[in-house]
Amino acid sequence: MINNDLTRFFVGYDKVAAKLAALAETTKQIQNYPPFNIKKVDENKYVLELAIAGFDRKDIDIELVDGTLVISAQAIEDTSEYVWKGISTKAFTRQFTLADNTEVKEAKFANGLLTITIESVSPKQNKQKVDIK
Repeated sequence: MINNDLTRFFVGYDKVAAKLAALAETTKQIQNYPPFNIKKVDENKYVLELAIAGFDRKDIDIELVDGTLVISAQAIEDTSEYVWKGISTKAFTRQFTLADNTEVKEAKFANGLLTITIESVSPKQNKQKVDIK
């Protein structure tokens, strides 16, 4: 049971609170590769940018699984001899948990930057009068 100041005001959100607590623990173990930005374009639109130079479009996989956006890429086999190699092409998997009311609209890959557009979809505003019996 999660017991904090927020759960006493939000009935039925105990699963959300538990998920947030688990995510907070998980983020302590996440690597910093590849680097990314999350931009808020407007009230309902976000853009996720991942810097993945050295990869090709065919090496990247994007899936939405149970509300989690999973972005992965396989390592590129490179037999070149380098004097210095500063651009990493190691395999990775990056996960982002999306809110229930969001949709992935599009993904673009150009010049080593993967850009994913995510939009919040507003549910219909429902107002209900509750009668006392």
